[in-house]
Amino acid sequence: MIKNNLYLDSLEKAGIEPNFWCSNEYFEKAKLKIIEKNNVLQIIDPDNNQNILPPLNIEYGDFLAWFIGDIWSDLIGFEDYAIEINYFPKKRFLDYNFIYDPKSFLDLSGGQWAVFRKNSRKFLNRNKHSQFRYINISSELSKNIYNIFIKWLESKNENEEIHDDEIIMKYLEYGNNRKILINEYDEIYGINIWDENYQYINFRYCFCKPNQFLSEYMRLLFYTDSDILNKNKLVNDGGSLGNENLYNFKMKLNPIKINQIFSYER
Repeated sequence: MIKNNLYLDSLEKAGIEPNFWCSNEYFEKAKLKIIEKNNVLQIIDPDNNQNILPPLNIEYGDFLAWFIGDIWSDLIGFEDYAIEINYFPKKRFLDYNFIYDPKSFLDLSGGQWAVFRKNSRKFLNRNKHSQFRYINISSELSKNIYNIFIKWLESKNENEEIHDDEIIMKYLEYGNNRKILINEYDEIYGINIWDENYQYINFRYCFCKPNQFLSEYMRLLFYTDSDILNKNKLVNDGGSLGNENLYNFKMKLNPIKINQIFSYER
């Protein structure tokens, strides 16, 4: 684990909003390199030597773009900086970042919550004879999480692309924050995985059986969990990966804002 992350510390000090890929744990599991040279910090993917995030000038606490090439993912405020210094590379939409307030999930009254309120209750209503628990994963049960991931994969459309499968497996096996839904026979129904940075909790993954309305119930469990609420942070639930169904699903959770994330190419 990267204990002293100078890049994230510099973002926080400069008051720059982090995106979904900003966390110590993600940097570690994606094997990203932090390079410091002449007061400039770069986050590099060693596989292709690409800038994953905008370089930072730690002397002035600002972005630095004039000497670099491509940037895989920008940060809020980077475009204004790029315009200011006449940095005009090709801009391409990458994804959204859906931002939620966990406290808003404590009261699902009102028309805006109607669909999610009904759907998140249907899983338990259809499984009244089972007794479920939402708990931290134990070493004893961890060997069974692969079955859930396989069932989740099998439920996907064959044309649906799975992104960053190596990173997924690392979070699945070694994630610092993982909770599972189990029944009275210790059968795992789903797993939620997250990490965090100085501003947000990043909801990384939810893998569950293809039971109808289980994914809604897993989201409700995550957002109303005392471990999440007690952090007093908003949640960055990532994007939709170009999937219209996923976009519509996340819109029904009533985000408080949606950030657009872009890539830049020379």
